[in-house]
Amino acid sequence: MCAITVRYSIIGEKNPNRLERMYAEMCNKIRQDDDPWIAFRESSIFNEVPEDEEFQLRLAKIQIPNVTSAWREVLIQLNKALGGGEVRLDRPSRVHVEHILSQHPRATALTEAGLSQDEAPAFVNRLGNLTLLLGRRNQQLSNRPFSEKREVYGNSDVFLTRELTKVDRWTSEHIDNRSHRLAEAAVALFPHPRQISNF
Repeated sequence: MCAITVRYSIIGEKNPNRLERMYAEMCNKIRQDDDPWIAFRESSIFNEVPEDEEFQLRLAKIQIPNVTSAWREVLIQLNKALGGGEVRLDRPSRVHVEHILSQHPRATALTEAGLSQDEAPAFVNRLGNLTLLLGRRNQQLSNRPFSEKREVYGNSDVFLTRELTKVDRWTSEHIDNRSHRLAEAAVALFPHPRQISNF
């Protein structure tokens, strides 16, 4: 997945039509110039791509109400990077995105999390509340509280999911901390094009 697309459209939520024009401009420079990086240095193309600090802060706080295939791919890449590539998720269509604290949490899940019904929406769609499951496991877990999901998570082949068993409860603090940790990892995983081109 192209780091520019992740930074600009997926996390930056900037106009995808403008991104297509940027890519067209980049392709044009590649066709016309012997050293396109010189041309890129002199153009303003990369100025529109969020820098590390903005990217990390935005990703740590972003709300993801609709988990698209692009977001699933971001999670797959984070799992690969943080898990050392121990398990390859070669068939992304078999990988499901799971909300650790359910989008429609039961009273028991809210009590465990120490959240009220009014507080939960601010945390449910954060990056740190998302993980990956293989097969149909996420449908079976559904709206259960973390204490009931934890055992299934521990048997997962997916690093991002298995590591959740390090905590006994799933609270807003855990969601916030994990969101920031994943965002920090994403900075290196999806580098700014200036870092890729060394300028």
